[in-house]
Amino acid sequence: MRINCAKTCVYCNDDGSPPTTPEPEECIDTDKDCEVKSGLCRNKNYKSMMLKRCPVTCGFCIVDPTTPKPTTSTESPEITKCFDDPAMAHVCKENAHRCEVEPFKSKHMVKFCKGTCGFPCTPDRNITTTTEAPKQCFDDPTKAQVCKENAHRCEVEPFKTKNMMRFCKGTCGFPCDDDGGSTTTTTTTTTAAPVKKCFDDPAKAHVCKENAHRCNTEPFKKNMITFCKGTCGFPCDDEQPLVTTTTTTTLPPATTTREPCFDLSQDCVNKPQLCTNPPYYDIVKKNCRKTCGFCTQ
Repeated sequence: MRINCAKTCVYCNDDGSPPTTPEPEECIDTDKDCEVKSGLCRNKNYKSMMLKRCPVTCGFCIVDPTTPKPTTSTESPEITKCFDDPAMAHVCKENAHRCEVEPFKSKHMVKFCKGTCGFPCTPDRNITTTTEAPKQCFDDPTKAQVCKENAHRCEVEPFKTKNMMRFCKGTCGFPCDDDGGSTTTTTTTTTAAPVKKCFDDPAKAHVCKENAHRCNTEPFKKNMITFCKGTCGFPCDDEQPLVTTTTTTTLPPATTTREPCFDLSQDCVNKPQLCTNPPYYDIVKKNCRKTCGFCTQ
């Protein structure tokens, strides 16, 4: 119809001249990590991104059979490649699937993960310019492990405002305080008045570690405040001393401290029959110590 009925089918130009066939756009991958991300080609949440950045890898190119397949040219200008923020490289790699997912994209991925996500460089930061490195914050040294284990809660309330913004600025990519810098360690380690640091109850240290995810979950929070101030970052009681290198050796030995006994689950009292049920033994021994009589006498 385009050839035999061009006028009727409105294929002609306004001046009556025959239509011209536009030059097809070159189909190339613009992201060097297309092979790594090939698993996202058929994911409906990322298809538009992959269509734009990895059409060759994903097989989205429309090839004219009469046209020879273009070969890679070394004369085309090299695409400017940005790097991830060095301090956030591992976080970028673990969260590559969030490159196009809000609010992660605008708040974190565009800022710290340009390399992983293939975002364009900003004028003041590309592969040859490193003098304008952004201010980098660090996690609280005493909370580094907790921050790493709870990185998925950076944007989840109440964890974000109560703990992550306070202790995990490095892991979450939150902005530094006015006194923070990219070349210095946290100021709390160099000031004359150190931040008051509380310890977990020595007899409950292992329980606190295993239940760190329950710091702000009711009804467990009451017990976590009582026994797990260190793990959860809760404020110390007034009589608790500041943390210094000398106080770490003054903790009472476990043999002289009676281990507090409580259930971690409020359902324990309603299901005492599970205490003697072998398939549930490990579960109740951990979560229903008081109800099932597993406390140290």
